[in-house]
Amino acid sequence: MNPQIVLEKNVKFLPRRIHNTETETAFFRWAMARSLSGTGFKNIQVRPFDFLHPYVPDPFIGMVSAMGKMLEQIPLLKEIAGSLVIQAQKS
Repeated sequence: MNPQIVLEKNVKFLPRRIHNTETETAFFRWAMARSLSGTGFKNIQVRPFDFLHPYVPDPFIGMVSAMGKMLEQIPLLKEIAGSLVIQAQKS
């Protein structure tokens, strides 16, 4: 649900310009949890995190990282974070 990923997957020339490969993909956390559950995992937690973009200039990393941690706590808004933390136990 990250806006950058939506653009990358739907605007045909973008993946080449930003050096994405054809095999890169995006995940929805609820679909990931459902897939893990369907293959025998339990205690599944899939949590969005990370609003720090690789192109953030070095002097702003601390500030953007701190803001990202706050955004990760806001329902709905956290869904556009750039990464997922996935935890599960195999049955």
